[in-house]
Amino acid sequence: MAGRVRTLRAFGGWLQRELQLDAHPLAGLPIPKVPDVLVPSLTLSELRALLEGVSGTRDSIRDRAILLVLLDTGLRLGELVRLSVGDVDLIEGHCRVMGKGAKERVVPIGGRTRRALLAWIVTRRRAVDPDPALH
Repeated sequence: MAGRVRTLRAFGGWLQRELQLDAHPLAGLPIPKVPDVLVPSLTLSELRALLEGVSGTRDSIRDRAILLVLLDTGLRLGELVRLSVGDVDLIEGHCRVMGKGAKERVVPIGGRTRRALLAWIVTRRRAVDPDPALH
């Protein structure tokens, strides 16, 4: 509901500009409060099912590495997509991430994720993929 009200208010702003109105036609429309809901964590069986699910894919080495990075770090999808091979330090166990607002941060990665990333990087090199993106 809150999203629809924001859309209506944006439409009201457009109407005000287009029709050169003195006042915003929907200025008094309140945006409902959205309760903060904590997203539940995945259970151990759900995590196992996810990891087993990628084992049968065509690019299972890549898919496993992607899934483990997401699970281990909590990166946003856009942050993961922008990761390059040079952003990952497998020896120190962290990756450099460009987040929202062009803010850079360093995120630790665990041993299992590092091994999966190493397997993917080695596989890519065998395929002679010159693209620096980690995908």
